[in-house]
Order: sequence, then structure tokens, then C-alpha cells
Amino acid sequence: MVKLPGFRFTRKMLVLMLIICIAGGGLFVVQRWMNNRNRTASASGEYITFKVERGSITQTVTGSAPVTAFERQQVTSVQAGTVCSVAVNEGDVIEKGDLLLELFSGDFDVALEKARLDLLLAEMDLEQMLIPDVEDPEELAVETSRLKVEEANLALEAKLSLLPKLEIKTPISGQVDFHVSLGDDVSAGALVTTVFTPSDLLVKLQVSELRLSEAQVGQDVRVWIPAAGRTYDGVIHEIAREGTVRQTSPDVSELSYFTVTVKLDSDDRVKSGMSATVNIVFEVEDMEDEIISINLGRGNTYFADTLEIRSDVVGKVTRMTVESGMNVHEGMPLMWLENVDLDYQIRQAKVFLAQAENNLERLLNPEPKTYTDADLEKQRIKVEQARLNMQSQLVKLSDLRITSPISGTVMEIDVEAGSSVSAKDLLITIADYSRMKLVLPIDELDIAKITTGQEAIITVDALPGHQYRGSIISIAGEGSIQGDITYYNVTLEITEPEGLWAGMRATATIIVNDLQDVLVLPTEAVTFETGARKGIVEILVSGMIERRSVEIGLLGTRYIEIKNGVEEGDKVVIAGIVSSATTTEGFPGMMPGMAPSPGGKGVPGGGGGRGESR
Repeated sequence: MVKLPGFRFTRKMLVLMLIICIAGGGLFVVQRWMNNRNRTASASGEYITFKVERGSITQTVTGSAPVTAFERQQVTSVQAGTVCSVAVNEGDVIEKGDLLLELFSGDFDVALEKARLDLLLAEMDLEQMLIPDVEDPEELAVETSRLKVEEANLALEAKLSLLPKLEIKTPISGQVDFHVSLGDDVSAGALVTTVFTPSDLLVKLQVSELRLSEAQVGQDVRVWIPAAGRTYDGVIHEIAREGTVRQTSPDVSELSYFTVTVKLDSDDRVKSGMSATVNIVFEVEDMEDEIISINLGRGNTYFADTLEIRSDVVGKVTRMTVESGMNVHEGMPLMWLENVDLDYQIRQAKVFLAQAENNLERLLNPEPKTYTDADLEKQRIKVEQARLNMQSQLVKLSDLRITSPISGTVMEIDVEAGSSVSAKDLLITIADYSRMKLVLPIDELDIAKITTGQEAIITVDALPGHQYRGSIISIAGEGSIQGDITYYNVTLEITEPEGLWAGMRATATIIVNDLQDVLVLPTEAVTFETGARKGIVEILVSGMIERRSVEIGLLGTRYIEIKNGVEEGDKVVIAGIVSSATTTEGFPGMMPGMAPSPGGKGVPGGGGGRGESR
């Protein structure tokens, strides 16, 4: 052993040198193992590949909308009149053409009779002009004059019949609530007062679809009316068949709300229009004095027996016998109207009658007349005009009998017997719930993929676990702009819609393309050429990389249809050398069908569908 001058080994130094030697040997072994591993991977030349195979690609487009009745009609009045009778009730199932209600119009009866007389007079005048040498022309002229006197009488009676209508009376007993004041001008058909009988007291409120399952017709409830200072016992009287979609706040999704009517005993302290809160109370079994209260919502009170009184004539309020809130009895006058124009029209009608009567008197010695062809043609035109007017009045007569335009369920009746209606007033709403539909807003990027007849899978937020099917029946030809995107309404009919309620939010997945038994590759395997439906793939052949041009078909989200350029069984390179292991359709540690995305490959901008399966 060589000893160094001034240097002495200790036991600690020997141990430290031993540790350094062992560590150095370990590093040498690890480094040699890593070098061998890298050489193995490099020598083997293995890549991550995907074997070209046949499969299926499905493209879908999705949209959401509330469920609606397939057909919904709001029946309106064609002309003004008074409701004689209502032949249906809310909830009735009716057929197309069934009678809904009948109207009465006193003015129409006069107009119809006048049209009949005008036609008769025109025909008699024409006959007299064509056959001037009738056996007794004097008698014919006298009869014509008598008809004119009768027509003038009818016009006068029509004006005189309006005078009693200037005095407005109540047809029922109850409490009165005026909608006009002394000196107000009133139009024909205007609401002037409401009379109600404080018998059955009702509360109407809106209940969301999430709590609708808690409410049932006939169920006991408790109603808190703050203005009365007490809680009343009530019962659920009616639940509307159709809801209305609303969004209560920006943070809450859209929900359907259904009208629920609660009936409770009347109380002198409760007035119409008061706020009320409705709760359902359940007693907990096996727990004495324990109850659970569920709040259905808030609504307002009103009385069941309520009659709106409208004016049949135009006028100004000149006198009122009672004030709002006072009790009135049936037939009692409530107010008087003044109509200066009506007085003038009556005087004018009396003058016309006197003239007609004078003409009748002068027909004792009629002078003979001759008529030109122009005179005859003019009279023929008058006859045709009178005939058309008569036909028009007969059509209006049929308009007084209101029938259902569709088959369905009576959803809402807006009038009752005795109500006065004007032209275009809403009378009854009918909906066909035997068929249901969705109207989806589809954006301009997807609308070209949609065609009628395509099928869809439908799910409903309020019915988890349920699936419905449907098909596209129409596509809007014109879109609406929302933001920077144009949307088009696409209508789907839902097949077998049992269990669905109008207003429920639903999502439809439309199958726009479905290819079977085609060659497919992952999107990561193709390098796309700009502006063309072609691409480049790398094929592993005998350990060597071969680049090929391929024609691209349908673009999916994860997979692409390859029309030509590769054959079934070819191995397409997905990534470069990573290990000496995998060469199949799948990748370790990934879900089936997934693969790493090498640089320079992938679906070009704007490509791909909205859904896909293999």
C-alpha cells in the first residue's frame, strides 16, 4: 500500500468510499439498461397504428323546445252579438264540426229582412221594366210602394229598438263594480260594470311542473289571505290541462306553469282580487301532531258567479243609480246613456217613412214610361247587387252558429250565456292532444343537413329515463336572426306521446346521416388538404412508412369515412415511435376508439358532425 504524506485513512472515510463505489456501479447499471432499451425500441421500429376496418358513422343534430299540442285553434267571433248558449264545457273532447255556441244579433235580423226586401223590390222593378204591359201595372206599382213603406217602417223600428238599450239594467242580483264614471263616453260592446254574487269563492294560482305532481283535484288545502287576516280550508277544484312556459329569473331554466283553481267558502271579509297563498298539508304517520306543509304558490281571489255587463249602444253616461260595492237586485237600472246621433237618426227614419207613405198615395194615376237598354242593364245590376247582399247576410247568419274547426279538447271558454261579444273576440280555445309536436330552432350551419322524414330520439327533462321517438314533418323556409346566427324552425311530430304534457321541456336528437359497413379511420390518422375532401395518411408496410392520398367521405367527431386510398386491414400510423408494444385499434390507458393527436393532423375547421357511433 502506498501511503501519502500527511494523509491518514479513518474508518469513516473507508465507509464513505465504499458507498460512492456502490452508487457509481448502480448508475452504471441503470445507464446501460436505458441504453439497451432505447436501442431495442429503435431497432424494432414499432409505431402506434390503427388497422383499417369497416364500421358505421352516425351524424346527429340536437335541439330543445317545449312540447306543444299538434294543433291548437283559438275560435273567434266573426261578428258582434250576444251569446245565446254555450254547448260545451272546459275539458270536453269534441269532433270537428261540433256546435260550440250560438250568438244572437238583433241588428242582424233587421239587416237580413232589409236585404230580402231590397232583392224583392229590385226584381219587381226589373219585371215592370221588361213587361210594361202587364195586366194590372197599377196594382204592381202599388205593391212595390207598399214594400217600400214596410222597409221604412223596419228601419224606424230598428232605431227605436235602441232607445231601451240606453237604460242599462242588471240581469242578476249581487254586488256591483262599475268600470265607467259619470260623463264618460261609452262605445258599443264596451264593459261598463260587473255584477257578482259572493257565493263560491275561488283562488287561481300558477303551479310549476316540478310541484304539479303534489296537486290533485279534490285535495284539501289551506289558504292564507293576508287582507282577511286568517287561513281558510279549501279544496283543489280544477287543474289546467295545458301549461305556459316561463323563466322566473336568468339563473333558472324555463319551466311550465299550470293554472290551478282552489275553491273555499265565502267570507264577507274576502273581496275579489285579494292575494292568497295556497299550501298542501300532510300529516306524518306514526308521529302525533307532526305535519308537512308544501307551498303551491300565490294567486288571487275571485267569485265564481260573475257577470260582465256591456253596452249595446254608443252613448255618454248621464246618470248612475248606485255606487261600486253596493248590492243590486235583478232588473234594477244601473245607469242611463245619452246618444244625440240616435235621436237624429230616429227623426230621419220618420221622414223616410212619411215620404214612402206619400209615394204610395200618389200612385193612383201612374204615367207610362219607356226604358232604354242602358236602363234595363242598370236595373239588372241592381238586382245582382241585391242578390249578393242577400247571400252575404245568409253567410253572416251561419256565422252566428259557431262550430269547432278541429277535433280535440276544449281548453278554455272565454264567454258565457248573456255575454256581449265584438268581431274578432276570443270565444273558445281548442287543442288536439292526441298528437304532440316539437318546434326546434336549428342554426344555419346545420339546417342543410335536415330533411323531412328524418327520425329523432326525444328526451324530456321532467321524465328522466323515458325516451320518445319522432319524425320531421316540416322545415321553415325563412329563418329568424338571433345575435349573429340565423335559426330555422323545424317541426317534429312525436310518435306515441303518452305521458307528455304540453309545456314540458324536451330535447330531440335528429339522425341526419347513418352510414353502415364503410371504411373508417380516427381523425388523428389523417392530414387534411386545405379546401378539398382529400387527405394524406401514413401506412406501415414491412416496417417502412408509405404516404398515401385518400378520398374523405362523411366527417364524424372521432372517425372519418375513407372512400378510397386504403384497404381493409392496412395499418395506418397514428403516432411515432413510443415503445415496443402496441399496434392495434386501441391504446393502453385510453377508452376504446381514443388515440393521441399528433401534430399536423385532425379535422379541418368547420368539419365534423354533432354526434357519432361506431
